Amino acid sequence: MLVPYANRALELNEEALARLREESASGPVRLGVSEDRALAGLTPALKRFQSSHPEVLLEIFVAGPAKFDLLLAKGGLDFVICDPSSVAAAPVMEWHARPF
Repeated sequence: MLVPYANRALELNEEALARLREESASGPVRLGVSEDRALAGLTPALKRFQSSHPEVLLEIFVAGPAKFDLLLAKGGLDFVICDPSSVAAAPVMEWHARPF
């Protein structure tokens, strides 16, 4: 009974992966990084990202929570890497990574 669903899930997975391979990321990405994260070894990860996505222009803002709140409210940042409890804006998504 579940085999047709499993096959559909596999087909959708392959379709999604093919679509991602077709399109390359490009353009500016505005990234806010808290001071503690910027000093905690984020640079190697950003270098790896940049080498994998050379068409992306990373604009990195290192600041504190108050500045992030202002920039997020004005649409001045695409992503923020910080402790979610330190900013007033509600996160769209959170993930918990191992420490740098």
